[in-house]
Amino acid sequence: MQEEYSLAPDQAYYVTVISTQYLSKDSFAIEEGAPREIEVFCSRSGAWEKLRNDIVKKHPWCMICGKNKSLQLHHIRPFHLYPELELTEDNLRVLCQSCHLVWGHLGDWKSFNLDLDKDIVKINNRPYTRI
Repeated sequence: MQEEYSLAPDQAYYVTVISTQYLSKDSFAIEEGAPREIEVFCSRSGAWEKLRNDIVKKHPWCMICGKNKSLQLHHIRPFHLYPELELTEDNLRVLCQSCHLVWGHLGDWKSFNLDLDKDIVKINNRPYTRI
């Protein structure tokens, strides 16, 4: 079953209903009777690549582990649910490829971590013990 949702007069995306529970876009609360998994098709803005490169140049390290290789931008509020936040810097975090999957998506690309900023603070302020 495929439904069309209009985002703006010139933009639309499609949702494929797979299961019976839905993670609400607005409240992130589970609602009965709605799809649990959705497959969404959105296209990136033409400005995405430049913004991505500019942000990685400004912050050339992973906010979790500090590595400076394989850097990616992570959307706190997922792009497929919030395409209007695609180019909003407050919604973006620089992560390496490994931390992007593990911390940004909780080990599953179909998931997302709304508490990433709290996790970044915890990780960067964790206590160390001398051995």
